[in-house]
Amino acid sequence: MNDVTAALGLIARDAIDLLVSPEAARVRVCASDRCGLRFVDRSQGGRRRWCSMTRCGNRTKAQRHHLRTRTP
Repeated sequence: MNDVTAALGLIARDAIDLLVSPEAARVRVCASDRCGLRFVDRSQGGRRRWCSMTRCGNRTKAQRHHLRTRTP
């Protein structure tokens, strides 16, 4: 078995473990228009929107702020 096959096997096993766990209901898709990553929302309220605040959340918030405050 080569390294790629072994890595894909681990990913598949982790995905199966997640899908049969109670956390499957907390899998979300990132709300950013430029991202489609999936993540497990482990936030207390279960309302997390982005895969990462530093990656997509901050970019989205900065873009919205720029659009609100720019002068015509």
